[in-house]
Amino acid sequence: MFSESSEQSKDEMILEEYTIDNIDKETLESYRKRFKLHKGDNHEWNNLSDRDFLYMIRALDRKTDKLTLAGLLMLGRVQDIIKVRPNYFLDYREINNANTTERWSHRITSSPDEEWAGNLWGFLVK
Repeated sequence: MFSESSEQSKDEMILEEYTIDNIDKETLESYRKRFKLHKGDNHEWNNLSDRDFLYMIRALDRKTDKLTLAGLLMLGRVQDIIKVRPNYFLDYREINNANTTERWSHRITSSPDEEWAGNLWGFLVK
């Protein structure tokens, strides 16, 4: 409760050294394709530039033109993410409630490779 008691959430934190150049272009393209598929061809954000789209999803701060922590984690490059969050590690576990002797029935951990940039979006769609 205390960690979210400030007016700005942690994911809205502005990263002064990070700009749109720290976004992985392939990840952004993939995210925008999925956005269009989910929201439909006529959604007004589909025609925005990448920069304006990033403003709308709050990945880029409009006042400073710097990335937010959420923007970097979701769409950034792993080498940049690790500079900001050195202990960054993604771990997905499916728990089989029917089998109480197993800790999990399926597990995926992060290790960036040629198939994904190491960010949250890549991990989600991988």
